[in-house]
Amino acid sequence: MGVSILTDRLVLRSFTMNDVEEVHRYFGDRQVMARIPAGVCSTCDDTRKRIAAFIKLEKVWGISLWAAALKESEKIIGDCGLFPSQGKGPEIEIAYRFACKYWGQGYASEAAQAALDYGLKILKIDRIIALTDPDHIASRRIMEKIGMKYYTNKEYYDREMVVYEILNE
Repeated sequence: MGVSILTDRLVLRSFTMNDVEEVHRYFGDRQVMARIPAGVCSTCDDTRKRIAAFIKLEKVWGISLWAAALKESEKIIGDCGLFPSQGKGPEIEIAYRFACKYWGQGYASEAAQAALDYGLKILKIDRIIALTDPDHIASRRIMEKIGMKYYTNKEYYDREMVVYEILNE
């Protein structure tokens, strides 16, 4: 079991508990986690709990956030995936985050496109949404680049968010 999605430069794969220390490098980074509703992980134990939740989510729903690792080295540089929005659905949300060192190099777009294609083509999800803060221009560009369209502004995770969507035609 588990997901393994290949792109030109990345492997999106299911998290394991062996990933904790590597992932904590960016989960513990305030700049990376500044716009993430769950916030920064102060300790490796916090990161361990989040990864355990991702693993459980995948077992229950068949989708989750997945580790995004460089194909060449298998080094985890971020994560991307699909999950029930706000932890309960029924909407399915796509999300992505990468260590600062990898920003602006197209990794988020590459991973998000692969996760979106997996959701639409393999899982046959009818509608996938993406959320971000209204002023988060870089994230909005990624959403647009992968074919998502602005839908509305709405409260999610106890704050105002822009909502993008894509429908499975």
